[in-house]
Parts: sequence; C-alpha cells; structure tokens
Amino acid sequence: MKSGVLLLEYYTDSIDEVLLHYKSQKSAYCYLLDTNRRLLYHPFEKEIVSGMYQEKTVKEAMACKNYKIEEQSGGKWLIERQQIGYTGWNVVLVNSIR
Repeated sequence: MKSGVLLLEYYTDSIDEVLLHYKSQKSAYCYLLDTNRRLLYHPFEKEIVSGMYQEKTVKEAMACKNYKIEEQSGGKWLIERQQIGYTGWNVVLVNSIR
C-alpha cells in the first residue's frame, strides 16, 4: 500500500447558517463538537476561555439520540443533537422552553 496525503474539500455553508442563526442568543444557541467532545465552535467562546461560562449540556447532548428536555439553571431546556455525516462532528442546539 502506498502512503500519501489525501485532500478533501468539505462545504460547511449549511452548518455555518445554523451556527450563525443562533450566534448571540442566551435563550437559544448552537455549538459544534468534534469526535472527542471538544468544542469546535461555541458562540460564548470568549466567556468559556476566560472561565466566566461553562457549557453544561455536552454530556446530556451526547447521551441523547435526537433530543432531550433537561432542567438546568432554574429552567427547562430542549437539547437537540445531530451528527454531521462521516465527520463524527455533532451540532448541538440548546433552546429555552418557557
């Protein structure tokens, strides 16, 4: 077997649209995880890095098949997860239920 480098081009336009739609809303936001549950994108990245915010829904999101309703921080939250094809990445939507 020969060794070498394989270059793939993966269009992320549809993912970008979803992530940008929920960019700055505290009551509804979306983030992206890699296969090791590390954040690839989060709208509150600066707050997370500075220690002012901690994402508490990763475990719940990865434990559910499609969606889960979770009670946290004095409210109910709808947590939805969708894996992105063969990448193994996951888009997670967190939405407040009033």
